[in-house]
Amino acid sequence: MRELHLVLVLLFAALGLASMSLLTYEVAARWGFGLVAAGHLFGLPAAVRYHLLLRAELLREGQLERGWFWHPNRYHGLLREPERSRILWWWYAGGAGFVAVVLGLLVVAAGLWSAFRAI
Repeated sequence: MRELHLVLVLLFAALGLASMSLLTYEVAARWGFGLVAAGHLFGLPAAVRYHLLLRAELLREGQLERGWFWHPNRYHGLLREPERSRILWWWYAGGAGFVAVVLGLLVVAAGLWSAFRAI
């Protein structure tokens, strides 16, 4: 199943890059910066919520260690199932916001590439 996901991601990436050559730089910049803004507006609050929920659960369980913030996914195995699904939903949402930011930056970069290529 992972192989299928990888193939689909690569296919959509190739189609996306190919379609970028049809856009002007202004359109690519608008779409790209829009994706970056949407990713930040969605991803940052989700990431803050995830860290607050994880911290509260680790404190409740007495498992909060110094420096936990730098590698919080290390503590996912300590979560019980009801809390795990509730907390990890926010982790995935923050990750989706990060992916939107990266995709937006790639769209802007592709637009810049097409603008410089046209010169």
